[in-house]
Amino acid sequence: MSDHEAAANVSESDGETFSSMSDDEASSNVELLFQQAFAKADPTPFLLQVVKDHPTYEHIEFPLSSAMLKQPRKALLADKLSRLPSPDDYENEVEDYGPTNKYLFHCLLSGLSLKHGLTHNSDMYATMVVGLDPHGPKFPVFNSQDPEVLVVGTCIQLLLHGSVLPTERTGSGYRTSAEEVAKGLKEQKAAGIVKDPRAIQVLELAISHAETGLKPENDRDDVWDLLFPSNQALK
Repeated sequence: MSDHEAAANVSESDGETFSSMSDDEASSNVELLFQQAFAKADPTPFLLQVVKDHPTYEHIEFPLSSAMLKQPRKALLADKLSRLPSPDDYENEVEDYGPTNKYLFHCLLSGLSLKHGLTHNSDMYATMVVGLDPHGPKFPVFNSQDPEVLVVGTCIQLLLHGSVLPTERTGSGYRTSAEEVAKGLKEQKAAGIVKDPRAIQVLELAISHAETGLKPENDRDDVWDLLFPSNQALK
């Protein structure tokens, strides 16, 4: 059994009793899932599954903090996962577009983290805007990435929590108006950067989101399923 299958199985078993637990019991159960994930050589699919199955602040923030305190070495890993690409991570790593692409997976984790208030940093906002101009000189760290991957990564985060981008929280270096986002995405569509049919549909959804003002009520949770039906990344 692969780690992805094991993660799904653990989550399904957990989900059978989770709804009947008190908040304290539920938090303890999620903390146990985090500890089990940290024990794996590759905890990423397990961590993602926990966040996807229990995407509420009280069920993620506090159990994760507690698990990190109990396993401080693993806290370093959690910190690493919360930060998106550095030159060391991606300079020589070019992967095909698809559900196993590490950059896209990081964008999914970043978008979920921003959406649920788990963490935020400048790297996360950088990946949110780099796809508006994937050939631009502003972010040399991403030069090795395929432009289509950069644009789709931006769309993933915009659809998950694009409403944060025009706010002061992003900081002056990354704060971007909805109009600028729409303009950048339209330019990428016109240039034919995105070629995958499902990714084109997601790009069009992101453009629509920007054209209607990047309003919080228009953020959505299903972008990964739209790109890769049947949660292929977790199987």
